[in-house]
Amino acid sequence: MSGQSLNYVTVGEAIDAALGKTVGAANQLPTELQMTALIREISDINAEFYDRGEKDMKKKFWWMEEFHNFNTYAATTLGAAAAANASVLTLTDASNFPAGGGRAFKQPSGDGHVDYFDFGASDQSTQLTTVTNFQLAGVSGDRIELLYATPADFGDAIIVHLDRVPYYHQDPLPNMLPIRPYFTFNGAYMLFPRDTGAHKGTLRYWKQATDLTTNEDDADNRALSTNVPDKYRKYPIFRLAAEIMVVKRRFDLVDRFNLEAEKVYQRAIQAEVNASASPYDTVGPSW
Repeated sequence: MSGQSLNYVTVGEAIDAALGKTVGAANQLPTELQMTALIREISDINAEFYDRGEKDMKKKFWWMEEFHNFNTYAATTLGAAAAANASVLTLTDASNFPAGGGRAFKQPSGDGHVDYFDFGASDQSTQLTTVTNFQLAGVSGDRIELLYATPADFGDAIIVHLDRVPYYHQDPLPNMLPIRPYFTFNGAYMLFPRDTGAHKGTLRYWKQATDLTTNEDDADNRALSTNVPDKYRKYPIFRLAAEIMVVKRRFDLVDRFNLEAEKVYQRAIQAEVNASASPYDTVGPSW
């Protein structure tokens, strides 16, 4: 993340402040806007702020930039023949395959066809279990390489460095591996060129707007932070107040609250559109 540090308004803070401007307390809310519904509204408003900003500024808010460190590993091979749709695979070396599962590809020696598959677990010795989508039979010696998971809050890629060597995102081609200096995505996984080998990697990326409804307990969701910095906290507060007034059919106040929210939003756009660019703003090969 950028070197600047920000505080963010929490779900609970935004809801309590909006209630204070409208009905006074949660126990005075109509049934269609109880706490779970209010949290859902705040989640939508949070995404709205983020999406509108990107559209109007033609770029993302700088505070949504993040970095994710990971390791890549040398390829291994099938240690024994495997039938199509096999649910267990024996590898020559599975020590670097995540114990909790992941994704990999199989490529026969001398054959360009790439067969992607998922595995639910690895003993981190030689065996992968709960394998799915292993569509084509394999023989001992077939190449096996890992794909690398993106972080849970991943939105869009900016660039990857492997031991400081840059790799740039490229749209995937059917049944083909990328070539240096590019990488692609296969679902929620990064795919690098064949024989990329062992490196320390850093993914620079834009976060997606946080889903603020992920917990079953409303109290846990109330504690989550939005993606709206504290200096713009009145945006979600006024927007939620407007939504509460819609339910209460106080349309005279809906426009008033939305106007106040819009003032905060426009102030944010004016302040952030010219924010200092990151020193890492490389978007493609330098040659």
